[in-house]
Amino acid sequence: MAAVTQPGSSVTSLIIDLLVLALLILINAFFSATEIAIISLNDNKVKKMAEDGDKIAQKLIKLISQPSRFLATIQVGVTLAGFLSSAYAADRFASRIYLLIGLDTPTIRTISVIAVTLILSYFSLVLGELVPKRVAQSNPEKFSNRIAGIITALSVIMKPFITLLAFSTNLILRLLRIDPNKNDRTVTEEEIRMMVNVGRESGNIQSEEKQMIENIFEFNDKEVSEIMTHRTSIVSLDVEADYAEVLEVAVHEKYTRIPVYEESIDNIIGILHIKDLLYHAADGLKQPFTLRDMIRPPYIVPESKNIDSLFREMQRDHVQLAVVIDEYGGTAGIVTIEDMLEEIVGSMQDEYDEEEQAIVRKDENTYLIDGITPLDEVAEVVGQEFPDEDYDTLAGLAICLLGRIPEDNEHPEVEFRNLRLKILEMDDNRVSKIQLTITPETVPDEEPDEE
Repeated sequence: MAAVTQPGSSVTSLIIDLLVLALLILINAFFSATEIAIISLNDNKVKKMAEDGDKIAQKLIKLISQPSRFLATIQVGVTLAGFLSSAYAADRFASRIYLLIGLDTPTIRTISVIAVTLILSYFSLVLGELVPKRVAQSNPEKFSNRIAGIITALSVIMKPFITLLAFSTNLILRLLRIDPNKNDRTVTEEEIRMMVNVGRESGNIQSEEKQMIENIFEFNDKEVSEIMTHRTSIVSLDVEADYAEVLEVAVHEKYTRIPVYEESIDNIIGILHIKDLLYHAADGLKQPFTLRDMIRPPYIVPESKNIDSLFREMQRDHVQLAVVIDEYGGTAGIVTIEDMLEEIVGSMQDEYDEEEQAIVRKDENTYLIDGITPLDEVAEVVGQEFPDEDYDTLAGLAICLLGRIPEDNEHPEVEFRNLRLKILEMDDNRVSKIQLTITPETVPDEEPDEE
């Protein structure tokens, strides 16, 4: 005679089974949230808190410093919770399904187990993995502070089992010729750039901060020739200049250091520090003024030198200005510490600097542009690329198209694609100002011929 199950006991049993299953899913959720919270912690922030005497932060530091032990503890907890919940659900709920259907065949039993497993997997993923991880990730510091003591205690309790797991894992890794003690946490430049982009999109990093970080990465890839002041723009003094001439240049130009040449700009023999000139004036001009005796030796660098290494060298040697020479030994330009810093933080203006824009927009299709403006900056404005030739500036392109150096009072026009370039100003054989007009007609692409 079959036993009759009392309805009350059946409902009570079902409630107990559901509570046990919920408890196992909750345990799984705890370990999943703990893992993502600890991993998401700001290591430097936690270290600072630990150094300040925060006891919880000190426990977290121990967990972070032993990632294999911590992760093993988490994995044991997740695995046991998942295994027990699956076994318990299959044992307690699968039978309820085929009894409810009224059929007890091997096929129905198998289908019941599969159905229970799928339902359990859904709730385990949502309530035991995804939701707790998102909650912990939203505030990892707060969550980690609450569970630090529990995880520390569990890692001590599970230490024998974790030691066995670690030994087995390391043994297999050695068989695979992998060093188990290697902890390569190197972050690549590309990964940092990706994190910066994500931070900018989420609003945690400002656009100026993002640009500065990108400039730092590009800093190591630039050469002196890309940022120097070209020789045609150097304010310099002839070594034979008298006191009045030197004073006039110093007052008018307002630079703190001025290159001094002998015979030609290609032979810079020293740098005049304006402070030295002031000391001479403060002495009441008692000593005869000789510029040659006042200048200091120039700091000379090749134009191909990397600005990152140059910056460090100039810092070490307490140098503010360097003379840049080309491959033939002639003067290519000058570069300062400020020039290099501006590659990271952007333009820095002091109280004497006059704000000058290299590109000024007159109307929708017309621009006034300095001749020495790099072509890549012009390309950003006009929306098209320029050919990669021996010239780097808009003036170089204009002269190449014209085929000669214009006369002082001449204002020739040349065309490149749909761009019309009119030379407006010359300064000692140097094109100083160009008017660029974007025409509606598109001329077929032609590369300028160099003559």
